[in-house]
Amino acid sequence: PTPSAVPVIPVNVDEVVFDYYSDWSYTYFDGYVRFEKTVTNKDELVQAIDRTKVYSNKSYIRFKITAEPGTYKLGAVQKPSSYTEFEFKDGAVINGSSISGKYFFYIGDGKTDISIDGGTFKGKGIVANKAKNITIKNATFDSVSHDAIVLKGENGNCVIENNTIISPKENGIWLCTSKMTGDVKNNTVTKAGEISIYIYKATLKGGIIENTIKNSGGSGIYAGYSAISGDIKGNSLSKVKSKGIGIYHASHCRDITENKLVNMGGAHNGFNGDVAIMINADEGASKKGKKTYARSITNNYINGVTYSGIALYSGPSGSKDKKFNQDKAFVKENISGNTVINAGTYKHSKNWKKEIKKGGKVGVQAGIYADVHSRVYGKINSNTIKKTNQHGIYVRVGAIVKSIEKNSVTNVKEDGIGVYYAKVNKIINNTVTKAKRAGIYAREKAKINLISGNKVKKCKKKIAKQNSAKVKKIVK
Repeated sequence: PTPSAVPVIPVNVDEVVFDYYSDWSYTYFDGYVRFEKTVTNKDELVQAIDRTKVYSNKSYIRFKITAEPGTYKLGAVQKPSSYTEFEFKDGAVINGSSISGKYFFYIGDGKTDISIDGGTFKGKGIVANKAKNITIKNATFDSVSHDAIVLKGENGNCVIENNTIISPKENGIWLCTSKMTGDVKNNTVTKAGEISIYIYKATLKGGIIENTIKNSGGSGIYAGYSAISGDIKGNSLSKVKSKGIGIYHASHCRDITENKLVNMGGAHNGFNGDVAIMINADEGASKKGKKTYARSITNNYINGVTYSGIALYSGPSGSKDKKFNQDKAFVKENISGNTVINAGTYKHSKNWKKEIKKGGKVGVQAGIYADVHSRVYGKINSNTIKKTNQHGIYVRVGAIVKSIEKNSVTNVKEDGIGVYYAKVNKIINNTVTKAKRAGIYAREKAKINLISGNKVKKCKKKIAKQNSAKVKKIVK
């Protein structure tokens, strides 16, 4: 905020207040006065936080605490007051390793308008529980014992951006039952023990934008039972052990677009886990699925994933379960303009059947995969898929896709485009090169209206059709 050009003392700020903060400086703003204190050690920091509590929760009295470079080794959880700004200068290190609680700052009890800018937090993170209008930016969290940044409850307008999170034992950024307006933006999370950015039972009126995630022990970006009104856009993920971007269990977002995902998977949880981008509505056998979707999945770059690059899955395929899961996982518009290279890097051993009996997982390895009961209401179009361990584009068991068109599929070990017990209206104008089984394969009970205008080269079979498949028209 800019200081008031014509200082006016708020009518509610009397001489008693100025006397109490006589050792603080102050600045007038329109409608309030901000008392300011610079601290240089732990005792001064704790004392300053305590002093703000005397006149807290009054919007016409606000505070700014500036911490100079140095180490602030705290022995107790700090509970900031409303209307307080913290500025931690470069070199200010807040060590919370001796604190018995999970977090260095606990912001709760209806507090509002608290800003934390800068600083290096070692050993502990920050939680805001039912606190509104929280800003956490430009901070570094180093080896925290639980989660680095947590928002819970009603949080209003928040800023979570430009933070660096290194080796949190659990999650990097966790919106847990949070209702937040704003973007989670430009953060870097490295070596998270669990999930790097975790949205759970939350409402995010914003997007997950341009974050960097590296060496995650669990998923990169995961949403469960959550509504995201914005995009998941421009994020860079590398060496994520489970899902790269996962939209699960009644969650939704707008567009998943322009993300870069390199070396996804490695937990070997099978198709359900080791996927670069996943839309998954499966609540388990005989449990009713709920709508889980993205508006579109576009212009993402994926290179290296143990199972599939982009996948949709509604739920179990048994006859008793169809009524629970039909149509629940879907993309409203298109899967378009994506590049998927080297999908299916996990190689099962020669004794893989024994591995499965012992609890091991197996799943389809494909560039783009629409599985049980899922839907693509628009097109799978203009994608580039190179080198997969099974299929290029695969539509399976009750899934429905409007059209598959203008895709380029190269060097796949089974089918370039395969349809199995599923429906596709049109497969047109695709280019398939070096598919070891078939360029286009209408397998058991596939239903396709038109196959036309495709260029199929150097494939064992160009267009294959099983007897039980129904294809109305093939134009070679």
